[in-house]
Amino acid sequence: MLRHLLATTTDLGSFLGDVGDQAGIASSGGTPNTELLPFIANLISTALGLLGVVFLLYAVYAGFLWTTAQGSEEKIKKAKQILSNCVIGLVITLAAYSISYFVVTNIQSAAGL
Repeated sequence: MLRHLLATTTDLGSFLGDVGDQAGIASSGGTPNTELLPFIANLISTALGLLGVVFLLYAVYAGFLWTTAQGSEEKIKKAKQILSNCVIGLVITLAAYSISYFVVTNIQSAAGL
């Protein structure tokens, strides 16, 4: 089982190297390509960071709606709905970030990168 896992990890490293070569992210000098995985990790991290900013802006918008509702139950209900959706979205985004960090870290350590 362990040999199969190590063979799969080697195949994964080879596959990522081939993909990196095709994408023009190949490293120089015939060494194994180790630049693709950090590139993917940075891409995921940046995308999830931008999502965090979007959720923050929505939360500020919901707070603004709630503050300026002037007792209107409809506006307060809308602000609460937006705020609860922001919290749910933020939890999902943080879970996605944690899972992707865990996966990328383990792939790097398993591939010896």
